[in-house]
Amino acid sequence: SYLQALKKLQRSLGLKGEISLSQIIALPGVVAAPEQQSPQAQSGILKAAKAALAQWDKNRRREGKATEAALQKMVHDLEAAAQQMHVRTPQVVEEYRTRLTERIQALTAQPLDAGRLEQEIAFFAKECDIAEEIIRIQAHAAHLKTLLNSQEPVGRTLDFVAQELHREVNTVGSKSSDVEVTRIAIRMKGWVEQLREQAQNIE
Repeated sequence: SYLQALKKLQRSLGLKGEISLSQIIALPGVVAAPEQQSPQAQSGILKAAKAALAQWDKNRRREGKATEAALQKMVHDLEAAAQQMHVRTPQVVEEYRTRLTERIQALTAQPLDAGRLEQEIAFFAKECDIAEEIIRIQAHAAHLKTLLNSQEPVGRTLDFVAQELHREVNTVGSKSSDVEVTRIAIRMKGWVEQLREQAQNIE
């Protein structure tokens, strides 16, 4: 705008010569110098920024410790629940043996066919066998402990392990024919869901 106005003025006055860049720059508003902050202001801003970062780091560490404690408890509860399942599983088979024997005796006066009875019990034991699932749950729990003690980012790995745990616990629930084992599996599913939610808050 300045250049166009100067050229118009030059023509109207009949003046010769070139309009230089230095002339344009010297005009008001073409170039504005940045505002200079005083050393005191810069020092105050830097001090406030350092204090804010220190508080942020303190809060982050506090929240991290609380999250870690919650996850450690979940892992402990999962291990305890897996152990309860391990102890309960043989009892389930023995209770089934007793119920089946009593039912057969109530329905017939004929002597029991021990071989046939054992076949039925073996079939039942195979159908509700959760030993492999329990072993994998325990292995995943041990892996979680290792991750929680790591100094590296583990959020995605935690989420992956939680998904695997969820799969195993679901399998236990579908195989179980025992009320107590089913109840334990339901509690475990709740802990695994919480673990997955917490994993989203971890690097």
